[in-house]
Amino acid sequence: MRKTGGNLRYRLKKTMEDLLNYWRERVSIIMKVVVVVPTYNERENIASLLSQLTQALGVVKNHAISYLVVDDTSPDGTRDAVVAYKKTHKTLK
Repeated sequence: MRKTGGNLRYRLKKTMEDLLNYWRERVSIIMKVVVVVPTYNERENIASLLSQLTQALGVVKNHAISYLVVDDTSPDGTRDAVVAYKKTHKTLK
């Protein structure tokens, strides 16, 4: 009489590994990342900062990166600069 338990366990393990490898090759997991940028009186700098962040973080793979700019009622018009920037950059919230 042959023992097949060890062989069966090996085949099941091999099948599970094959399935995992199959899905790893075909399914890309995307991590969502939100970068929070607090501002106050940053009208002159905000467009440059957001452009540099977008460029630096744009090379990160498997991540959906968006930006949330929080303005503390700046009197210099930071909000207006962010709204203008947002019209051409959809990753800004």
